Amino acid sequence: MNSQWIVYALLVGALLCSAALVAEQSLRLKPRGARMVWLLAMLLTVGLPLWSLVRTEAPAPPTATVSTTPVIAARVLPSLTATGLASAGWLPGQRSTPIDATAWLNKAWLLASVLAAAGWLAAALALQRRRRSWREGVCANVPVLVAPDAGPAVVGVLRPRIVLPGWLLAAPSDRQALVLAHEQSHLAARDPLLLAAAMLLLVAMPWNLPLWFELRRLRQAIEADCDGRVLDTGVRLADYGAVLLDLGAHQGASSVYALGAGSFLERRLRLMTRRPARWHRFAAPLLLLLAIDIGTAAARVSAPPAPLTATAPAADRAALAGYYQVGPHRVAVVSVSGDGLTMKINVERQLALLPAAGAADLYFVPDSDVAVQFDRHAGMLVLRSNGVDGDPARRVEGAAVEAADTWVAARVASQSALPAGAGILERNLQARSFGELRQDDFTPEFLRMAEPLMARHVQRVAQYGAVQEIRFTGVNR
Repeated sequence: MNSQWIVYALLVGALLCSAALVAEQSLRLKPRGARMVWLLAMLLTVGLPLWSLVRTEAPAPPTATVSTTPVIAARVLPSLTATGLASAGWLPGQRSTPIDATAWLNKAWLLASVLAAAGWLAAALALQRRRRSWREGVCANVPVLVAPDAGPAVVGVLRPRIVLPGWLLAAPSDRQALVLAHEQSHLAARDPLLLAAAMLLLVAMPWNLPLWFELRRLRQAIEADCDGRVLDTGVRLADYGAVLLDLGAHQGASSVYALGAGSFLERRLRLMTRRPARWHRFAAPLLLLLAIDIGTAAARVSAPPAPLTATAPAADRAALAGYYQVGPHRVAVVSVSGDGLTMKINVERQLALLPAAGAADLYFVPDSDVAVQFDRHAGMLVLRSNGVDGDPARRVEGAAVEAADTWVAARVASQSALPAGAGILERNLQARSFGELRQDDFTPEFLRMAEPLMARHVQRVAQYGAVQEIRFTGVNR
């Protein structure tokens, strides 16, 4: 998960919320299916983003996206380091590896889901403790649980029970019958199981704000649908409304029976008493088509590209670790680190290598165009930069590292220019011929890597004019 995918998931959820609201309006003539509309919206809000993670094809291996000079293997200066190249304008300066925000977001997602599940479990355990203090009872020949401060409600998922407040047992029998009819309708429709499934969806993606809105509307739709089913049995609207008002007078502000300005009970009463306008019969199909269009738009929103990184087991990465001879006096030391590898060539800076998605044993350097392709069977690696592959570097023994370091130390200690160095620079920096490198002055690998960059360097050198003087200043590491 990354920030782009979060925005994508929130956008899909917002579109599905809009589609569900429009679809709910289209069902005003027969509102019994509103709860299924919101459940479907929740399923798609979670399912579409998760499915995008599965179905998105892995991207191609990293290619040149950042202007970076490749590792250079010149016969003239075989140990030239990244520091020296940067000072000469060949390489950008040292870059810090960017923070892996994706890993942190994934951890935050997992933590949020764990906390949501723990909260749900804690609430279930608290309800179970309260349930031990409730007594068995019978109301209108129906076995119920009697609680001093809870109900009317249905508790439990797999074996749900009706719980009634103690004061309701002293109410008139006709009111008791209406309350039981409402709760038995919940049982018949398996609403507790439906709500439990919705809660699981929320636990799967607790950071998705549209999902919370959909859950709230689902709970309201469940109650409204239940009201409609009770009224369909022939119950008088006035009697049923009076029972709801009586329950609201006994419940707290957080109850579905609480009455107040803009309360859910007020909306339930409005839904039961409102008669659809004449135009609604003709508008309902159009609203349903509009809801389908919005839902289709949500499904067609383009998911962000799959992440470049993949997960490589530590054992597989350990098989790639070792020493590789990348030049006459240059040895790459590859080690396992974190979720990827690290590579260090002589005294150059250590590079972080992350596994690339969709390619076996291919690793890339973050924030650059440098990649490393390993061949574990042949015991070699190939450095790839600017889309150009270097010569294969074969695995060697650890003694090669000491030999390379010794050679570099001797070159630094000598503080002397190579005999042919000035002549090679002078020939290849001629203003008239610059850009046409002399093949006999450089290794084939250097020429392959330099060719894509020459046009840019020709333009840069042209700003300064012809070379006036070449002066040797020393050998650094």
